[in-house]
Amino acid sequence: QKNTAVRDTHRPPPPPLPKSSGGVSSVTNDTFVNRSEQKQNTGCLFAPFYWYYIVLKKYVVFKGRARRKEYWYFWLVNIILFLFSGLISGEDGGLMACYFIAVFLPSVAVSFRRLHDIGRSGWWFFILFIPWVGVVFYFIFMVLNSQQKTNVYGENPKALIAYKNAD
Repeated sequence: QKNTAVRDTHRPPPPPLPKSSGGVSSVTNDTFVNRSEQKQNTGCLFAPFYWYYIVLKKYVVFKGRARRKEYWYFWLVNIILFLFSGLISGEDGGLMACYFIAVFLPSVAVSFRRLHDIGRSGWWFFILFIPWVGVVFYFIFMVLNSQQKTNVYGENPKALIAYKNAD
């Protein structure tokens, strides 16, 4: 029998992929977009760990912007690992203390980048030290949507990934 499948001969071939070294392309001076990040299935079970890894990769990067997804998934995994380290370390809490020290700077850095994403200076992080009211304002800042356009801290990370996916 003959194959009766119809071929679409009118569709042009896809454009060639741009060449890059190491899978990382420079978008701006302080922002890098990994090609694997563009194709990341954020609906899968491991998505929170992926964003946790991204934050740790930018260990003390205080420049640039961080989306809500990056910030909240980092904190989700951070809390889970902190509680898990507490279960393992027992009463002395040595492992918890080590984990806290290890992720303190990335936590502050991602908070600064998240504030940059909504157009605020990183110094707004210190609003946390105002009892009760500071925590409420900080939480409101963290749930706000990104500024859609480029601000003084860089391009919108959502727009960067959407633009790169369109290539």
